[in-house]
Amino acid sequence: MSDKTDTQSQTAPSGGILDNLKVGLKVLFDELKWTVSKMVRGYEIKQMNRRLEKEYALLGKLARQRMDSGDKKAAMPRDGEAGIILSQIEFLEQEMEFLSKDIDTSREQDIQRRTSELGLNDED
Repeated sequence: MSDKTDTQSQTAPSGGILDNLKVGLKVLFDELKWTVSKMVRGYEIKQMNRRLEKEYALLGKLARQRMDSGDKKAAMPRDGEAGIILSQIEFLEQEMEFLSKDIDTSREQDIQRRTSELGLNDED
């Protein structure tokens, strides 16, 4: 019986090590994938922010032209060029907010998926 126990104890650690290595590599790959995804999303948000700044500059330029033309008190109409710029600003703000929330949501979902796949759910 002692020989059987020795054989089991010798094979169990190597199986455990291989299993741990497999899990570790999966976690490492998932984290690398997450990092790349977050970097791409961050780049997208940065580009949208630059575009948003350009749209605000265009809107300011249009408002200045309106003031220079002598129509200082009249509100800028939402149709025409100003309307297009305002619509673009609203779209960019909404898209940036969506992407920021999507980053957090996808991270939480990835962690939940990984813990359930690996059987690491906390059950107290």
